[in-house]
Amino acid sequence: MLLVGVAAVALYQVSRPAADSVPTLAPKRKLLIVSLVVPGDKAPELARFAADCLEEELGCEVEVMEKSVDISRKAFDPARGQGNAVTLVEVVERMVTPETAVLGITEYDLHSPLRRDLPFAMGARKGWAGLISTFRMADLHKPDNTSIRLQKMLIRYGAELVCDAPREKDPRSVLYENLQRPEQLDLMYWPPVYFVVEE
Repeated sequence: MLLVGVAAVALYQVSRPAADSVPTLAPKRKLLIVSLVVPGDKAPELARFAADCLEEELGCEVEVMEKSVDISRKAFDPARGQGNAVTLVEVVERMVTPETAVLGITEYDLHSPLRRDLPFAMGARKGWAGLISTFRMADLHKPDNTSIRLQKMLIRYGAELVCDAPREKDPRSVLYENLQRPEQLDLMYWPPVYFVVEE
């Protein structure tokens, strides 16, 4: 499903290097997916979608927490109308165990006080705890591309949390170290290896 979507939006054809030169990513721990909401708000219906995506793409064991995790309104900056990504990823971090990484999903817009140069944050990570915001994922010009962007973000964080995958310098990689805006996701590929561009 993901590969078909990626192919549909690709701007060029790519080919994989020889199998013996491709680094492999092996799951090292389980993953728990949780939905973060302000009390009274409805949890996004994305946790199962996220679990199915990561089980298929990474081959890891994924559990979905049925009950959403309530977050305080104090975690939001009223002037910005955004949640504090650092505060929220620390909420997720409290659920991490030696055997399980945790990925939080929220529909709220985020900002990071650690990156004051950026107007928003699409996610945050601290150790084996990660957080993804879907707020900026929408592609108004190509609505079908919205889910593809989300899948790439899920794989990005899942590969880091479960497989200890390192960031890459290649801006075409889903693990690119300098992701700052959702449009960059449209040029990224999976698996995270340096493909050879065919002329």
